[in-house]
Amino acid sequence: AETDLETGLARTWAWMNAAAPPAGTTPTSERNR
Repeated sequence: AETDLETGLARTWAWMNAAAPPAGTTPTSERNR
């Protein structure tokens, strides 16, 4: 169960990183975060 959770988190972070816009094109709100 713990391994499955870690795998799910890793996949979520990978998806978020892949969906993020290229550097330099993020909105001001994202840069200030």
